[in-house]
Amino acid sequence: MPTKRRDLQKVEKWRRAQLIEAGFPRSLADRVARDARYDLHALIELVEHGCSAALATRILEPTERPVAARTRRKLPPEGDAGQVQLRT
Repeated sequence: MPTKRRDLQKVEKWRRAQLIEAGFPRSLADRVARDARYDLHALIELVEHGCSAALATRILEPTERPVAARTRRKLPPEGDAGQVQLRT
């Protein structure tokens, strides 16, 4: 197994453990740990302040689409859709 992949798996395992320790259900922790776009510390902070794990995940859900999703669906690149140019 290449080193980069092994390192990524270690990071995901650590993220999953942190989320579970903070009270996330295992299935949600697994999904969130694999998505590096989630701010782990912000998720845990919301839960520590009384937010449910599911709601914290919804609040901090990444808004940008992954590059693979943009190319797979043949959608415009991030930032091109719906931009309005202002005249000065």
